[in-house]
Amino acid sequence: MNIVYFYGLEDILIRFAFLCGAAKEGFQQKKFSQMYERLVSEGYLERDITLFPNGVDELMLECALNGAFDSESDEIFLYFCAESIKKGSDTFFLRDEEIRFDVISYYESLAKKIGSAFRVIYDCDDEMISEEPLGWERVAQ
Repeated sequence: MNIVYFYGLEDILIRFAFLCGAAKEGFQQKKFSQMYERLVSEGYLERDITLFPNGVDELMLECALNGAFDSESDEIFLYFCAESIKKGSDTFFLRDEEIRFDVISYYESLAKKIGSAFRVIYDCDDEMISEEPLGWERVAQ
């Protein structure tokens, strides 16, 4: 995560988006892909968006969120796209990884305490698309 400081420009936002899906390897959920495109069209830079299309374990998610809070971000957006979410459950699954709702609630309350905007969207989608035609292959430097 790169943070650029512009001295004298007080209105620069530091924002992060975390998109978490439940697709099998080599695939993404259709809504997951659409959310990425929407964020880019809304002005998010690609470097500000962290993608977990094939699930993420709770520890890795917390590590990513802690990094965003340590960066004193102005805005954090969290998008979960599970295959299904059971109403009234304490948890939901991203592929094989179980995520507790109370962990997300902790970060919501933390954001309130420090004055950061924190948005969470829970979504469901079982329509998968191959990553190959999306053209998301990147060269590592």
